[in-house]
Amino acid sequence: MSLQIKFSLLFFITVLSLFSQTTDRVLKYPEEWKFERIDFPLDYAKDITWKGFEELRFSPGMFDNSSEDYFKYYFCVSIEDDKSINKEEITNFLNSYYKGLCKAVNAKKKYVIDYNKIRASVKSLSDSSYQASVIFFDSFTNGDQVVLEMSLEIQKRSNTTIILATVIANEESDKLKILHQNNLSNNLPD
Repeated sequence: MSLQIKFSLLFFITVLSLFSQTTDRVLKYPEEWKFERIDFPLDYAKDITWKGFEELRFSPGMFDNSSEDYFKYYFCVSIEDDKSINKEEITNFLNSYYKGLCKAVNAKKKYVIDYNKIRASVKSLSDSSYQASVIFFDSFTNGDQVVLEMSLEIQKRSNTTIILATVIANEESDKLKILHQNNLSNNLPD
């Protein structure tokens, strides 16, 4: 087989692989929000040992601290295991994730941040639903403290476990509830 044919075949397989990855999205809504996918393990939170990926959908004003959409986003974690997730694991995940994220982003920004103050508090609503509040420092824009309120839903799918979350900053619980219901109804199958 010629080198050109081998290269063409390799290119074709790579393109097919990329298309198959994007069609398996969990977060399909809202389409106008910026989409991002990150494979686990995460570079900035190596103590999270889950295998799988994370998807994010950022609102248009996500990184604008004067916007009503500031720090409003959805995220989904797909774990390659039929894993039971409990309150302690959610708490540990959120603590590791947000501390690591803040440190990684702030490595370039150099805001004065006390990372020990980044802390998640989680409340179980049922075996599969949780409410969380995370004290975070916005190392993306100004280094200021922001409280992230979130609703999380756990769902089993064949050999995977899905964590679907809705996150908003410093908002009322009614707004979070409505936004999370939209996330669930548009991104989780019945």
